[in-house]
Amino acid sequence: MQVSLLGLLERGDFKDNSVWAFKTLNSDGTRQNNVFRYPTRSKFLVEMVLLKNKLHFLLKKMRFSTFKDNYDSSYFSGCALLISKNVFLQLNGFDEEFYFYHEECDLFIRLEQKI
Repeated sequence: MQVSLLGLLERGDFKDNSVWAFKTLNSDGTRQNNVFRYPTRSKFLVEMVLLKNKLHFLLKKMRFSTFKDNYDSSYFSGCALLISKNVFLQLNGFDEEFYFYHEECDLFIRLEQKI
């Protein structure tokens, strides 16, 4: 289902207990990867040993072909994330102890634990 932010707000689909993520586009119109799977020990090990380019098939990185595709994802980038104040406060917001780019992962782990 393709939904714009404005359409979501105008129709009143954004409820007090919702989390929505939107696709993001690069300046050339190609889709930006903003959907991720949780990190694993094996993925960390492969990336740390710098075998990422040779063993890329082990990482199973998601690639996007169309916006209509469904994906098995764990968390979304905060660059295009709409989360209700109610949910955000229940989760105590982003943990400032996390380094840049990792706070979304932690937020979604805590969200799954609450559900």
